[in-house]
Amino acid sequence: MGKTAEFKHSKILFLYTEIGRGHPSYLDGIVKALSKSGQTDFSVTDVYALSSGISLWTWKLIRWLYQFGSQGGLITALYSGLRQFLGSNDSTGFLVNLLGRDIKKKLVDFRGYIVVAHPILAGMLAPSHEVIYQHGEFAVPNEALVKDCVKILVPGKNASQKFLKANTAAETVIITGQCVETELLAKAEQAMRDRTKRLKKKKNVTVGLFSSGAYPRVHTNQLIKISAALAEQAHEVFLFTGESEAFYHSARRHFKKTGLLFTESIEDKIKVHIICSKSRGKQNEDVAAIFGKLDFFISPAHERIHWAMGLGLPLYMLSPHIGTFAPQNARIAVRAGVAHLIDTRSSTDDFMATIKLHLQNGTLLEMSENGYRPKRTLGFACCADEINYF
Repeated sequence: MGKTAEFKHSKILFLYTEIGRGHPSYLDGIVKALSKSGQTDFSVTDVYALSSGISLWTWKLIRWLYQFGSQGGLITALYSGLRQFLGSNDSTGFLVNLLGRDIKKKLVDFRGYIVVAHPILAGMLAPSHEVIYQHGEFAVPNEALVKDCVKILVPGKNASQKFLKANTAAETVIITGQCVETELLAKAEQAMRDRTKRLKKKKNVTVGLFSSGAYPRVHTNQLIKISAALAEQAHEVFLFTGESEAFYHSARRHFKKTGLLFTESIEDKIKVHIICSKSRGKQNEDVAAIFGKLDFFISPAHERIHWAMGLGLPLYMLSPHIGTFAPQNARIAVRAGVAHLIDTRSSTDDFMATIKLHLQNGTLLEMSENGYRPKRTLGFACCADEINYF
């Protein structure tokens, strides 16, 4: 269903911030699951459609700060401070009131349920509306500890305990399981079987590489260099540049400079694939098309950590961590034996030596086996069931 501001008579309203990939992608998954369940009485909109004037400008500024606040320096410090200042429970502060001024006016007569995935919106709207907050991450930093929601949907017991320790009403906290893209769930079992066979052979691997939705240069540069190093050792590489033109062109320039052949097609037999997806939905389709070929992936410790924790796809995590979610997610994944952190102090050669060692000594296979928990990955369907219950 397309985004629309015509929602006043809907039972359910999905309200997006469209900041980054993680929060919006969680709502995408619930919308799909809800549609599949037969529910049609819902609408979808975002904060930009409901805002104007200085409120709209402020939302755009926050999105800009998110995008550039991951690049280091003063802007990074400013965005980090702003995120923690806003928090989840500062529902009366000046900035929250400014952000919510037009949204609250547009929603004043709305009597249905509002589903959000961003704690700022949950903290802003829960005191006056029936808000369902979907917290898709394992990590629960302080600013995510929302209150007054009718339901808080979390992936597991650890996240649930964080909310309960913050005196959140127990009856509102619902464990749904992990929220994994539906496009991947259908392929997970066969992909695991095929991956196990390949890793037991201890030969060349196929790797997916991903950035966060902010595309920080410190990460995209690492991804490009590691992609080249993998290709030089005859491994197959799928470098997903998402919606970032800068990342896409930087990758192309690097491979042209090194002389390594690359393709922009998923199907070609060339070892390096640079895949630019123009939307979250298109990237999900592109990843699903090659998911069965992947032996491990490289990304920050954000929403894709569910692939390692539920689908059995080993993860090598980029550093430094950016934001408050990634460090907690990383610790959880390392403890589960499904992920390793790429040390920024080490060279690309050191990382390649680690991959070779992990392939030969069976660590990669063990990581994959540790992370294959398909029964934990039905979170989107469970979220839809919880929403339909109202």
